[in-house]
Parts: sequence; C-alpha cells; structure tokens
Amino acid sequence: MAGHGNLIGSNLQDIKDVIDMIEDKSRVGVCLDTCHSFAAGYDILDATKLEDFLQNFDDLIGAEYLSAIHLNDSKAPLGANRDLHQKLGQGFLGLEVFRAIANCKRLQNIPIVLETPIEKNETDEIYGEEIKLLEWLEGKLVDDAEYIEKRDQLSTAGQKERLEHLKKYEAKTKKNAKATASKRKTNKTIKAEERENDDDDIINKVTKKQKVTR
Repeated sequence: MAGHGNLIGSNLQDIKDVIDMIEDKSRVGVCLDTCHSFAAGYDILDATKLEDFLQNFDDLIGAEYLSAIHLNDSKAPLGANRDLHQKLGQGFLGLEVFRAIANCKRLQNIPIVLETPIEKNETDEIYGEEIKLLEWLEGKLVDDAEYIEKRDQLSTAGQKERLEHLKKYEAKTKKNAKATASKRKTNKTIKAEERENDDDDIINKVTKKQKVTR
C-alpha cells in the first residue's frame, strides 16, 4: 500500500473492498508496512497518530485481519507515493513511531519483519543492531532523556538524504502541477474553439436560411 492511485490496495478502503469480495476469508490476512502507509498519506508520526491509524484499520477492515507488520522508515515525505525504505529513525517517519510500535499493546504477538536497506559498505549485521534498537525502545517514554538523544542522533544521521529526497519530491510536485495546469489550459482552449465553431455553424445556417427566404 504505497499510495499509487492506479493500484489496488493504495488505501485501507481498497483492502476492505478486496476482502469483501472473498467468500472464504479463513486464510485472509493483511500486512501493514510502515513506509507504504506513510507514502499513501497516512500520518503515523507519533503514538497518538499511530493509534488513530490502527483504530481506523480496526473499524474499516477488522483487527482480526492484521497478520503482520513490515517495519521500515521512509526516505520520501508523507504522501509522496514512493516506496523508498530507510533505516529506522533516519527517514521522514523518525524514531517516535517505532518507539510507539515497540510499546503498543494491541500489536503484541503480531509478527514484525524488518525491511530496512543495507548499504554497499554494510553487512546484514546491521539488522542485528536495529533489532537491538527496537528491544531498547521497549519501555521507553517519549520524554526519556536517553530516548531523545538517540532520536536526535538518528535524525541527524539521515538529514542529508532526507533533504535530497525532499528536493526531488518538491521538483516533481512542481512539474506535475505545471503539467496539470497546462492540460487544463489546453482543454479550456479546445472547448472555446468548439464553442466558436458551433457559433459559426449557427450563423451559417441562419445566413443560408435568409438567402433561401429571399
């Protein structure tokens, strides 16, 4: 669910509609991906917003269908419709949502799969470090001094890459807006020309009728 408008599953309603069409739902489950949800425009940046999102999921789809979670930060900003995974705490989601997930009672016993990227100079040992980070987040409060220090440290580590992707996103948004405006202008011109042609046809018909009458 990365928010692409031309794909099934780009929002919670789509997922509900698909499930509704399945007769035997005994083997149906939904996996929530933190990056995909954020890319689709669902704001889960803190504990309250995460709780609201999960409640929305429960109300619309049903808590019994939540079967797994893919955990990753996002290199792209909210609603960017880009599936770009980032290391925990270094992307636009930030560490707070992962602290909230680590301490969320309703997510207990839900399988969590870590899907963060590995850079060229890294090994899969980085996963072990992030798993330890998630374990460390258990029991941490939002105003805990150690937590705040770690949150800011990870945010600083990913700042450069966030700025790079933000510039790309803003440039793309500006380009798309310009293309949309140009298309609207073209459509408006075409409609105006069609009206002029219709007016010309009416004038020609009236003129011909007058000539015949004379």
